[in-house]
Amino acid sequence: MSKFIAIDLDPQGLLAVGGTARGGHAKVEQAVAWVGTEAEGGPGPLTPESARRIGEQLRDRLKEAGVVPAPVMVSVPRDRVILKELRYPAVPLPEEPNVVRFQAMKELSDAPEDVVLDYVPLAGEAAGGERRSMAVAVRKDLFRSIQLMCEAANLRLASVTPRPYAVAAGLGRALATGAAPEGELKAGTVAVLAVGPGGGEFTVSRGGEVAFTRSVAGPVVASDSLLLSEVRRNLTM
Repeated sequence: MSKFIAIDLDPQGLLAVGGTARGGHAKVEQAVAWVGTEAEGGPGPLTPESARRIGEQLRDRLKEAGVVPAPVMVSVPRDRVILKELRYPAVPLPEEPNVVRFQAMKELSDAPEDVVLDYVPLAGEAAGGERRSMAVAVRKDLFRSIQLMCEAANLRLASVTPRPYAVAAGLGRALATGAAPEGELKAGTVAVLAVGPGGGEFTVSRGGEVAFTRSVAGPVVASDSLLLSEVRRNLTM
């Protein structure tokens, strides 16, 4: 059994949960919701300048909630990451990361030194036997802010992931445990709309993989008609 802390960053603040994982099963034991501007007692925006202050206060809040220090997984909203589906020639696996990075940097507007880049191989081949991957880029200032926050909170950062991947993983878990009706969803294509007061994400999971994802703005979430139009537009895309 291993302990974990998961932190979800949001424009409104952050949500942290502590729990345990064993044999593919996770159990949430404590939760801390910390929202609002700094003047309202919330964390305010996470930046390299505010990261240490937020981390120190987060440390105290986790302690008050009884959350034991553990490796931290941080999810970031869709609008704070860049996702690009790439296609490239089949190469030996040890060479693939360099090929993916080269291909990704050709399609990104950011300079290589300004982003942290990773990728997820996608199932199936493209036309001509090419491989497919989803490249994920996070700006270094955000990544560094997360690192500084965790350091100030005396926590070890284990991973940073886009929230849509957490949504897809949560859907897969819900189907596996029966928390969500399986029907024809398990091996099919499923659209998930996750929203909160500050906005959210529309994510399409196909066979357990993130196939498409877009952020949903707060004003759109606040209007039923706008939200319906946004869902229709995303389904069409």
